[in-house]
Amino acid sequence: MAPTLQQTRSAVTGITSMPDAVFKRRKTGEAGDTLVAFLVILAKKLFPHDAEALNARRVELMLASYFLRGELDRLPAVPPDEKTARAAVDRVASLPAGQLDLRITAEVGDAVLAFCSAFAQKVLPETDAERRAKNVQLMVLSYLLRADLTTHVPS
Repeated sequence: MAPTLQQTRSAVTGITSMPDAVFKRRKTGEAGDTLVAFLVILAKKLFPHDAEALNARRVELMLASYFLRGELDRLPAVPPDEKTARAAVDRVASLPAGQLDLRITAEVGDAVLAFCSAFAQKVLPETDAERRAKNVQLMVLSYLLRADLTTHVPS
């Protein structure tokens, strides 16, 4: 079930005020190097011509979204092994439009989409609507990915 506005606001406060040291600790403890590497690949697929530094910022956005899902669902996560990470990323990244729309409606909701849009624009200001949408898309995929990894949603 998609979180309410109040639930999202509460979780977002923790995410947006997270000190760098905590972010790094969570990055290691919840995502791990392997998953981060797959997030980099996903960002490069959508933005193949962008500088590495821009895609690194996108990965930070994706991790913020990944952590947000953990806060909202209160589901602990441990870094997945390579096989599990690859399968989950491939599964989420290749969701057909209809299934993606259903998951966005059921799991993400308007409040989380608004956060993704606003936070992406704050971190990576874009004037091009397509690039803005792709940044949000990466965050949404990461949000969904967290659920797939913590609940082992079958493909």
